[in-house]
This record gives sequence, C-alpha cells and structure tokens, in this order.
Amino acid sequence: MSQLILNNINPPLLEKLKIRAANHQRTLEEELKAILREALETEQAAKMKAFSEQAAHMRQALSGRVHTDSAELVREDRDR
Repeated sequence: MSQLILNNINPPLLEKLKIRAANHQRTLEEELKAILREALETEQAAKMKAFSEQAAHMRQALSGRVHTDSAELVREDRDR
C-alpha cells in the first residue's frame, strides 16, 4: 500500500482533525482516509448528477423526432 506524508499541517487544523477522528471513534489515519473517500465520492456523485441532467435535457430536445438506425446509415455509406 502507498504512503502519503503531509508536512507542515497547521496545528489548529490538526487538532480539529484529531477531535473529528475521536468523535468518529477512528484513528487519525482512518479519519483522513474517510475524508478523502467522502470527497471523491461526493465529486463523482456530482458529476453523475450533471451527466444525468444533461442526458435528460438531450432526450427532451430530441423527443418526437424520427431517428434512423445507425446500422442503416453505415450500410448506406459502405454501398457508395
């Protein structure tokens, strides 16, 4: 497993992290891992939400239109 070393952490910030870890009954290392995991999961969820909203908008914009099967278009292009 890889290591991550953080130097020159602001002492008040470090104290808050230790308190947070104690409140969650975790070690400081476990708490830092949890914070990183939560941050990445939140970021991923936000990206998925934005993608879903964009896809819904595109579906709405294209609704009611007739769409040609892409296989037909490829066949037509190859036959030229």
